Amino acid sequence: MKILFIGDVFGEPGRLAIKKSLPGLRQELKLDFVIANVENAAHGKGVTPRMIEELQSYGVSAFTSGNHIWDQKEIIPYISRTKLLTRPANYSPDAPGQGSLLFEVYSGVKVAVINVEGQRFMPAMNDSLFRAVDREIDRWRGQADFYFVDIHAETTSEKRMLGWYLDGRVAAVIGTHTHVQTADEEILPKGTAF
Repeated sequence: MKILFIGDVFGEPGRLAIKKSLPGLRQELKLDFVIANVENAAHGKGVTPRMIEELQSYGVSAFTSGNHIWDQKEIIPYISRTKLLTRPANYSPDAPGQGSLLFEVYSGVKVAVINVEGQRFMPAMNDSLFRAVDREIDRWRGQADFYFVDIHAETTSEKRMLGWYLDGRVAAVIGTHTHVQTADEEILPKGTAF
């Protein structure tokens, strides 16, 4: 199975880059599933339902978010009912939306996409991302064939800790939010892509 993750789609330029590139990439790389972090899709300030539909029409299958998820108010009723967009799982359980969603990639193969937010230097008072990701893994146990985790965090050390914590338990731990290339991709010792 081939999954492409697109981190931090930023504004109209980011959406246009996906429009231009993704259809060709899907074909060239024979991609099965595409996930995008869209918390900056509305010019760096959240995302709108219209933008989710636009990006879905270009071939994005699932969407994660982060600390700017509530910046566009029309997203609040949308995230409460959608089965496409996650908000960080370590937000209050009273927050609209879900911290993970289950997607059928193709017949009989399902992936749970989990979204968590870091705690260091982030504006929200979040619960432990470790407890939150454990809850979401338990939620989909027996239903998901594998798990994909987007950790939206300021510090690379927090992302690395989560990678090591989940090594061998999830297929991938991918970090977003920092807006710079970290170039530290690797396969951890127990098989998790980081």
